[in-house]
Amino acid sequence: MDCKDTPLGDESKRFDLQELKEALRAKSGHLFTAIEKHADRAETVLAEKLATVSEKLRPLKDKGQLWFSAQKWEQLSQGELVVPYDEIVAYVRKSLTGSEFELQSLAYAEPDLLRLVVKHKTHGTLELLLRVEVFNVDAGAAFTRLKLVDFSVADNDFAQLVVELMGSKLILAIVDLLIDRVDIDADSITTKYEQGEISVDFTAALQQSKLQQKKVLDRSLFDVVHLTALVPQSEGVLVKAKTEWK
Repeated sequence: MDCKDTPLGDESKRFDLQELKEALRAKSGHLFTAIEKHADRAETVLAEKLATVSEKLRPLKDKGQLWFSAQKWEQLSQGELVVPYDEIVAYVRKSLTGSEFELQSLAYAEPDLLRLVVKHKTHGTLELLLRVEVFNVDAGAAFTRLKLVDFSVADNDFAQLVVELMGSKLILAIVDLLIDRVDIDADSITTKYEQGEISVDFTAALQQSKLQQKKVLDRSLFDVVHLTALVPQSEGVLVKAKTEWK
């Protein structure tokens, strides 16, 4: 249009919202006052509701140091938290001290896989590709199922040993790092490898831990926080969560 560059008015003028409100009040009288009154009341009610919810959750956040760092609590309460690969690798390496295995690396493999490179004293370097099929942690159950996508080892018994060992160590590391060193007994974790899938069940271990026995407002941690998924990403493993207050 020919007039596209023509200003519609004084573009340098700044609008004063207070002046606009006063002008509207002067012209509309009682109608404006009624609308303003209801709007203020709606804002007050919303603020009161939010304050009530915040007050219910505040003791849990105040006591969050029993379970999480403040940052981890904040991230999980918003639905997700990333556990970096280097932290997981350091944890697993320490847990494998004295064994014949060493975790050399853990990384993301597109589109949704975890690549583990493991060194064995006799069998040399081994590479596993794992997919997280299921991951669930709440007050009633704590388990995961991993799918072995690629692992070429002729000795089936040895392959099962490696997969069970690394699968359980991997999950224990993620949960322990997530919840600031929860006291889960590794010996009480049940692992089962069958047809290329490894199931890791640590329900009993978690329920017996001191972590789960700590109560705030008659709620334990996993009554409030439910871990629902593990998603491999380039920078780390994304843990998805939801919080519920019943």
